Amino acid sequence: MVEAVKLSRALVQEGPLQALVIGEVPMVKGGTLAETDQQIAEEQRKTVKSNLHLSATAPMGNESDPIAVVDACGKVFGIAGLFVVDASLFPDVPLLRRPIRMRSWRQNISPAVFLAHRTRHSQPQDPKKERLCEQVRGDEHVCFGC
Repeated sequence: MVEAVKLSRALVQEGPLQALVIGEVPMVKGGTLAETDQQIAEEQRKTVKSNLHLSATAPMGNESDPIAVVDACGKVFGIAGLFVVDASLFPDVPLLRRPIRMRSWRQNISPAVFLAHRTRHSQPQDPKKERLCEQVRGDEHVCFGC
């Protein structure tokens, strides 16, 4: 990573990029630019963060599969009424267009979640909660405290 910083600095100091770059901004507000390899490495340790969204952490499969934690609809094994509907269900980390893939995923799984939720609450104990369960926005079921 230190070499990447040095290379990027060299690239913007020559050729066509030189005219576009005003200057480099220190990573820490009010700080100074890291110049030596040691300073650059220390700055990176303090400031560089991952932009990785957790993916592929909840394997899908049959209940008999020892590593699977959810079924094909995102229902968590062994916990009634709990579903996982996020990127952790993907078998691999998506390289591009994660929001589009997530929207498609949610649209495919949401009917199963809604059906399970409605079945679980078909005989509500509290009429007030039943009214809250009835709120639906498009294809997305919204539950408030059921």
